[in-house]
Amino acid sequence: MAASTKKTRVLLLLLLLLLLHLVVLVVDAQLPPGHDDAKQVPMQVDHEIAAFPLPASCYSNYFPHCTKGRCKQFCAGHGKPPVPRAFCNDNSNCCCPVS
Repeated sequence: MAASTKKTRVLLLLLLLLLLHLVVLVVDAQLPPGHDDAKQVPMQVDHEIAAFPLPASCYSNYFPHCTKGRCKQFCAGHGKPPVPRAFCNDNSNCCCPVS
């Protein structure tokens, strides 16, 4: 009795697998041919993409009435020599170099 029950279960499992395979084939046949990912050509990029963003050369600080000399001294700090690479972005921002 146990052997026939085991055979029945195996046959039912095989039948279910065959049915599942047929369903997959029918669904695949219904898909439009243009949606096959394996046949798509990768998109060409005409320009190079940086691997990571580069840091800024300076950080801008609000500094009203910015002049070249005042900006260099502002970036250095009180009592220190002026920073040679400091510059004014405009008349209200001083750009202090990143050290």
